[in-house]
Amino acid sequence: MDRRLRTNLVLVAVLAAAGLLIAYGPRSDKESPGIPLFDAGEDISRVAVFENGKRRFELERRGDAWRLVAPVELPAAMFQVDALLAALQEPASRSYALAETDPAALGLAEPRWRVRVNGSELSLGDRAALGNQRYVRMDDRVYLVNDLLVYRLQRNPFDYASKQLLPADARIQAIQLPSGQRIEKTGNGWTIAPENANLAADALQDAVSAWRNARALRVTPANSVPHDGEVQVTFADGTVLRFGVEIREDQLLLSRVEPAVTYVLPVAAADELLQATAGASAAADGG
Repeated sequence: MDRRLRTNLVLVAVLAAAGLLIAYGPRSDKESPGIPLFDAGEDISRVAVFENGKRRFELERRGDAWRLVAPVELPAAMFQVDALLAALQEPASRSYALAETDPAALGLAEPRWRVRVNGSELSLGDRAALGNQRYVRMDDRVYLVNDLLVYRLQRNPFDYASKQLLPADARIQAIQLPSGQRIEKTGNGWTIAPENANLAADALQDAVSAWRNARALRVTPANSVPHDGEVQVTFADGTVLRFGVEIREDQLLLSRVEPAVTYVLPVAAADELLQATAGASAAADGG
């Protein structure tokens, strides 16, 4: 077939598809553009995402903090939460009465994605023929919104978990390391057992700070076999977090049992997280 003829046939097919969406889609824009699904000032406190009727992930705000409550319960990654909320609050380019549309033609009759935001439910239909937009139904209206919203819904649910290993407000009382060392808070300082005269107070503080600030590259469902020991972090309220340790060639895997997740870190992090050493403190003292 002639290349020009083939190109023309493709263009005709594309225009025909666009014509069908225009014919069966909303007939007119009777609403002023720029109306968001949820106003920026709206008090959103819960977002649940469903794919083909099954809950994919759920987020809940408790006080000033957000938590991932499904598929596991962990503090949420605020960057991801803010991005999802921004997509929900992005102004729609158009809004139509549901009665003016054919929901089946717009992919809204049996939608793959549904989102519950507080007490409201969104159904996400097909992409529009032109532009990076998608049809979304809420109550008795259909909106054309930026398709970035679907990108946020399709993310791995564990992307919404905080990468920080310990709670942000954690008050550490003790850390039991796989090396057999136990660092414990005593008064205003830190002690280590067995005692080690080569470890200055700064070295112990550095070891505790390393855990307090530790962040993973990513969080995954538990998939590690911890055969390199365990770390126990005890907090001032008596709570204990246990991390099974697996050291691979290029990764340090720290796994929790409840919830069953694995924190993936660069293997170099093992040097400061799994043993207390003189490290930088000794170097600064000329040791």
